[in-house]
Amino acid sequence: MLKPISSFLGSSVYAKNTLIGKVEDFYFDDQSWAIRYMIVNTGGWLAGKQVLVSPLGIQSGDSDHRRIELNMSPEQVQHSPSINSEMPVSKQQEAEYYDYFHWPYYWHGAGIWGIAPSIEDALDRPFPIELRSKEIEQPHNHLRDLKEILKYHIRATDRQFGHVNDFMFDDRDWVIRYFVIKSSSWFSTNRTLISTKWIEGIRWEDRVFQVGLHSKKMKGAPQFRPDLPIDRSYENKLHEYYNQPIYWEDQEDRLKKVG
Repeated sequence: MLKPISSFLGSSVYAKNTLIGKVEDFYFDDQSWAIRYMIVNTGGWLAGKQVLVSPLGIQSGDSDHRRIELNMSPEQVQHSPSINSEMPVSKQQEAEYYDYFHWPYYWHGAGIWGIAPSIEDALDRPFPIELRSKEIEQPHNHLRDLKEILKYHIRATDRQFGHVNDFMFDDRDWVIRYFVIKSSSWFSTNRTLISTKWIEGIRWEDRVFQVGLHSKKMKGAPQFRPDLPIDRSYENKLHEYYNQPIYWEDQEDRLKKVG
């Protein structure tokens, strides 16, 4: 199901029914658009320390009640290898973290979550131990601070169109599917969705996402209603309007290939 990432910011995080903190931010991969880590502020539990939790460690998320359950114990969280919550996060730190939980590295393999076609499969599929030391030497990662790119501008082919207001992500595999865009018009309350696959360029230093779409086309797009769930009917309508291929066919082909 597609959900707004804002609905999880500030959520309470529980490990085996023990409150360990609240969600402060997320780190995502700027190549796959997968959310790689949830940043949890532990408050008084670990003297205010921030810890990173992979979506592989999330058992369930209830956005309505702002509650996230982990599939690990408080002791596992407390004693897991520390990953610096400040950028940049090194591959060595990530590898030690994944080794601790016996999870496959997400950067090894053709799938969003590495050699496994999904998060669920990643938890069940053993990762060849001989690959671990080799994969640590991967080049610098592509992690980005998600809250940091809120308010980034969207540049259409003719002019600036608006800014990023939120993100819609697939809560099954924790992949960002759409930007929620608010128009630059001060009087407009309309929101529209732009697929992450339609981003043609990113100027990080200027805080700009470039899309190959004319602002007039974007203005006439099917309106996004935050109070209504996004279903396949709406997504089909959106992709047909922009004459873009639907992503879930590529996703299904990739799952078959990886699986």
